[in-house]
Amino acid sequence: MIKNSNKTILIIIFLSITYSSTNFLYAQDTSTENKTINFKELEDQINLLFKEIDKLNKDFNSKISKQLESLIKENKNYLNQLESEYKLKIKDESSKIESLKKSVDEILKIKNEELKIVDNKIKDIEKNIKNLSSDEYIKDLRKNIKKELDEFRSTLIKSFEESLNIKVDTIN
Repeated sequence: MIKNSNKTILIIIFLSITYSSTNFLYAQDTSTENKTINFKELEDQINLLFKEIDKLNKDFNSKISKQLESLIKENKNYLNQLESEYKLKIKDESSKIESLKKSVDEILKIKNEELKIVDNKIKDIEKNIKNLSSDEYIKDLRKNIKKELDEFRSTLIKSFEESLNIKVDTIN
């Protein structure tokens, strides 16, 4: 696009100069012989001008290409550097996330174990509550208490008898 617009501008300038010089030549010399020579010279000058325009265009394109290549290289290096930095950041963040995930997994494991323990304790308590409210349990408890009291009484009496060397009557 730049190439075409530069050519267009140069051609317009050239044509305006040519038009001006042609008008000047017509005003100066009215002989046909000079006009033909002038047109031939003009044609040669146009060809020369086109060659100069092509040369300028090639130089311009060469310079632009080199500058673009340089910019592309700089941008590519910059992008590569950014990519490396971001990869490092992503890797670092990923390792942090992995570590956090492991910690959360451990916490969840512990929580699940604690919940199992609590569930077992709740079952035991429910079972004990059920047992405490049952008549059978109360009867067994009374029997055990009576048995323990009888054993305690018997042991206590034997102990007194032996210590005091007497015989206690326990019939009543």
